Amino acid sequence: MKAPRNAECDEKLIHQLHPRSPVVESFRILRANLRFVSVDQPLRTLLVTSALPMEGKSLVAANLAIAVAQSGDPVVLVDGDLRRPILHSMFGLPQNPGLTTLVVRGNQGPSLEAALGRPLPRLAVLPAGPVPPNPTELLASRSMAEVLRRLTQEGNLVIIDSPPVLSLADAAVIAAQCDGTVLVVQAHQTPYPAVQKAKEVLSTARARILGVVLDRVRMGRRDYYYYYYYHRKPAPKT
Repeated sequence: MKAPRNAECDEKLIHQLHPRSPVVESFRILRANLRFVSVDQPLRTLLVTSALPMEGKSLVAANLAIAVAQSGDPVVLVDGDLRRPILHSMFGLPQNPGLTTLVVRGNQGPSLEAALGRPLPRLAVLPAGPVPPNPTELLASRSMAEVLRRLTQEGNLVIIDSPPVLSLADAAVIAAQCDGTVLVVQAHQTPYPAVQKAKEVLSTARARILGVVLDRVRMGRRDYYYYYYYHRKPAPKT
């Protein structure tokens, strides 16, 4: 089953770009910032989401996973958007079997290895699988938690792409199960109240918000790339 065309499919993944491209360097910076922000608390599972649709979250998740793999660390990229999956299209992989297959069928279905695509060295991609009738309930299930546990054994970091926070409850459900969450915001497009509301929803779900990725910032007449700003709340005084 092919995913509907999406602007993110038309953007290039960083392994297709020149190694010194500003876009590539930006994802290296993002990778490094994540390591700095998680020194005290190990980061094994990371959710990448956005407040609204079409903000570039899937492309950010995919390129971050590539950047981590290029650094030498094994990484698993998971398509947790069970309503409009797109990661399989980005990497030229089949959509099925995938996440929903593993969660629903468990030991009675395909193995984890059979569901994982390996488009690049040290990068494993788990497609969404068949679109289920009850995505939120499936993502909140014990079986989902078990799949995430198994995925952490496949890579040093598991990066999960999810639906937008304000569209559905799915993102909050996944965020509650992850070690950290990154919110993608499109420059000059995402309304500030939407960003505030997304933060409130994630905080209510007790998500650990690591920071914000400001996406699609024009830094010059010809350079069109990503700039990242990370923030972290200071640890409470004891």
